[in-house]
Amino acid sequence: MYWSEQSIVDTEREHCSMITKSVVVLAALVAVAVAQCSCSFVPAGTASQVVLVTPGSPFSTCVEEVRPTGGCACVESGGDAGTCDIDSSAVRYEFIGIGSSCQEVSNPVALCPSTTVSATCYYDDEVAWVTTCGIANNQFPTGATITGVTLEITQTDNVTFTGTGVEDTAYDITYSTTNLIAPANAFDPAWPSTAVKEESGTIGQSGSVNFFASTITGLVTLTGNQVAIDHAQADFDAGNIVDFAFATQQSGTSNGFLTSLFFPAESAVNIVLTITYSP
Repeated sequence: MYWSEQSIVDTEREHCSMITKSVVVLAALVAVAVAQCSCSFVPAGTASQVVLVTPGSPFSTCVEEVRPTGGCACVESGGDAGTCDIDSSAVRYEFIGIGSSCQEVSNPVALCPSTTVSATCYYDDEVAWVTTCGIANNQFPTGATITGVTLEITQTDNVTFTGTGVEDTAYDITYSTTNLIAPANAFDPAWPSTAVKEESGTIGQSGSVNFFASTITGLVTLTGNQVAIDHAQADFDAGNIVDFAFATQQSGTSNGFLTSLFFPAESAVNIVLTITYSP
């Protein structure tokens, strides 16, 4: 079989195209591979930095200010912070010549890896009650930045009801417990209240009604929003225990009785508080 000159040229073009595509793919893989680096923690301190004041074209206006330093920096190997992701989109500013003119330059930075610390708290008492669950300040490194808060809660509610009244009188009973966390609106979803216990009937010959109800709520996971993160950061920055307050209270109504009592009414909770931070 004979190949024309044009066929040879076309074949060479196909080969070149394949090589070019391979180079592009390889470049993409290399880019992914270098998106991380071995890194070390940078001690907290201060340093003079060029700070943007007014953006402009072709040059902007900047001033020199003393700003906090810290975080992480890439090292050749064996960094004490382990492996950091690299933010290649980060920039800094540098002065151009004399005066306040400055320009933006690329400044890839190492992002400190996130670390977590947890505490488990158990509380059991008659309602209503208030308790806290927190993590000691010294469990975090100096200069830590709180990045996330998570709660895992299981709950058991027990209540005994005793009511007296006139025989053949209709009655109805409703009971539940309401749960709250402070600060308010810090978790999504909110800590749900326990299931409602409802009962109705007619008072018998004994003239009394008694019942015991127990509700066990399975594991509930709550994710802290910015309110929770800001609260935790403020506690940490102030040198306090990083904690949240938990409260539960009863809600009971009864109709058709001469006397009625929800007692004892108890609620027990097991709370796992997990806080994620960047050193």
